Amino acid sequence: MIGADRLDCSNGANLPKIVVGPKDQLEIEERRRGMWALYIIDRNLSSLCGMPLAIDDRMFNVNFPVEERAFQDGKDHASPRDFTVDLTALIGPSTFHDDPQPSTYELVLRAMILLGQITLYHGVHQVGQSDGDRSEVSDRIEGALARFSLVLSRFDVTSVDFEDIDCVVWLHVTVQTCIVLFYHPKVSQCLLTGTRGVPKTFSTLPPSLQRSANAVESLVRLVKDTTPRSTEALLRPYFLGAFFLCCRFKLVMWKTFRTPKDRDDLDMIIMLVDQFSAKWGLLGQKYQDKMKRDLKTVEDELQAGT
Repeated sequence: MIGADRLDCSNGANLPKIVVGPKDQLEIEERRRGMWALYIIDRNLSSLCGMPLAIDDRMFNVNFPVEERAFQDGKDHASPRDFTVDLTALIGPSTFHDDPQPSTYELVLRAMILLGQITLYHGVHQVGQSDGDRSEVSDRIEGALARFSLVLSRFDVTSVDFEDIDCVVWLHVTVQTCIVLFYHPKVSQCLLTGTRGVPKTFSTLPPSLQRSANAVESLVRLVKDTTPRSTEALLRPYFLGAFFLCCRFKLVMWKTFRTPKDRDDLDMIIMLVDQFSAKWGLLGQKYQDKMKRDLKTVEDELQAGT
């Protein structure tokens, strides 16, 4: 990225000499937003595909974008908030005491940082890291997830202003995906486990699995609440991975407990992915075909009494 990931370094060691520097604050902000777009793509692909992170938080130094209205008005004096990977600083009691308060989009970016930390936690065991160190990281992630979950109550998709609904849905999807991947990172392989030895009631599931299942239920509820207001808000291409996780999880729940609700939820998710296929073509079609194959596999197993 030829130094663009160090755009806001304070020591001057940001852009290499081969890169033409920005001519004003507005161009700095445009570059800042471009880098965050790459950051979002990296976190979404890496977390859901099991790939290493391409952007290293230890090298990344691009401040959060300024508030959208200030950017559109071309206000050079708008001050961005500093980038941080400190999970305690990402979200906390003082977050909404800032002036101006962070935008919903900035909260999405903060949740993306958490998503990257969860991906690292499950994917890379740091050299020299003791079990105690790893437990401490786990506690910090769990605390950040709890604080983000509390913040979600401020953003009710059924009552939020229509102009804000896209980012509010994005925030909910990102936080619930973080919860699923932290507490049950191998959800994509659940379908292979079968039902032998699986508890027959939800309350007897392992606590981590219950937390992931509750996050999946929150995603399902989000779809139901958002669809009457704006189906388009659900059709961002990088939501496909989250809804695919949701579908796989629901397949396991239906196979295990065989409740009509889980089957109805599966149909709804597959119909939503049909909309992705219509809007995004091959990208949506690949997910749709995989979901339908998995559903047929489970139906055949249930019919055969396995």
